[in-house]
Amino acid sequence: MKTVERCPVGVECAGCGKLFDSSELRHCEGAYARCGNLCDAETPDEVCDMLFAEDYETAYELHRPLGIAFMAGMDGILTYRGKQIPANVESCDFAVSSPVRVHSFLISLLCPSPYWQELHELLEDGASYAAVCEFPFEFTEEPSFEFGARKVIDQLQLLNSGDIPCGAEFIFLARNSSVTNPRITMESTGELLQLDTTIQAGQSISVFTHFMGERVVRYHGITSENAFALLGDDSSFLQLPPGHSNMHLRADAGFENLEVMIKYRPLYLGA
Repeated sequence: MKTVERCPVGVECAGCGKLFDSSELRHCEGAYARCGNLCDAETPDEVCDMLFAEDYETAYELHRPLGIAFMAGMDGILTYRGKQIPANVESCDFAVSSPVRVHSFLISLLCPSPYWQELHELLEDGASYAAVCEFPFEFTEEPSFEFGARKVIDQLQLLNSGDIPCGAEFIFLARNSSVTNPRITMESTGELLQLDTTIQAGQSISVFTHFMGERVVRYHGITSENAFALLGDDSSFLQLPPGHSNMHLRADAGFENLEVMIKYRPLYLGA
């Protein structure tokens, strides 16, 4: 990234060659400038933004919060074109080029994962309720209430809109009574995800199947514990392939009390 004090009028974009006013200036690359529009030219490795200041003292004051926000070693999320990717700050360096009166800074980010993600995690909830009564008025203020009878759901369909398979968080929750040996089977591959345990009412167990982040956690109230040993011997850390996937839900006992939720973020090869 680069910062400059002033920009001339009638700058030529290094990407598309368009002449634009300094008020339209959005990006620069080295000694060249780029307009705010997306050019057909090749995207530069370094996208440079501008900060404007009346003098050097003000410019340094603008630099200071950047140095604090981008301290080396900090982890964060880089957002671009409606997608996000985990990033780590490698460095944030400042420099001054006196002959051309340019204040510049370069922020270097490392992205260990090569895949972009959705901004918001998707949730597929296996809970479903059938209406059993109706009122001639509507609850319009929070908190509102839902009246109905819980329906037993034995199949879920998920859509992975990404380019590659992605992991997910599979949440097994026991509602009113215990559930024994709950499991999920992926219809297309026959792969199985099973817990060899009895989940007591009010407890939940989450299985995280993300690459390099596989783990099993049991929750009870505000407490949690490692439950990796509860994973069945024939279980796989299920990955959601691109497109639609059908999941079948089962349990050896208490299936009517089982509720399954699946949280996932599709992965993309580019933003």
